[in-house]
Amino acid sequence: MRSLKAKLPKNPFQLSAFCSRHHCIDIKSMRYFDKYEHPFARTMFDIYVAKKKTPLWYDVFGGTGARPFVVSTAEQKLKHALRDALASHGYDRDGRRMASAADDSVIADLFGTLKLSTAEPKMVCNAKFADLSSQVKTGWWL
Repeated sequence: MRSLKAKLPKNPFQLSAFCSRHHCIDIKSMRYFDKYEHPFARTMFDIYVAKKKTPLWYDVFGGTGARPFVVSTAEQKLKHALRDALASHGYDRDGRRMASAADDSVIADLFGTLKLSTAEPKMVCNAKFADLSSQVKTGWWL
């Protein structure tokens, strides 16, 4: 994973994006593959084999320094804003180009892994969704 180097005019929610051209297994899932014969290793392997059919894997990290409810709410709002941004750029929630977008000069499918994170989950929770959505829709991560 590499960090996207982009200058944002304003970044009040302290959003950062990391991307890879390959599918990357989440760090939280690696504990099942590290140990010899973990009971859930086969299940996690099956989940990732099924997930391989989708071209774009994305995840949101809500940051630390806040209560778990605040972090999970911030993650949900960011995921929703990310899906809206994908739709506004002509992609479905899995990164596939929608049929309604007939422009051939753009990328057909988004492939790889995208991780969006914020250092301020409290700010994301208190923000209006329109402001958060416009920040994510600017396209600096596409």
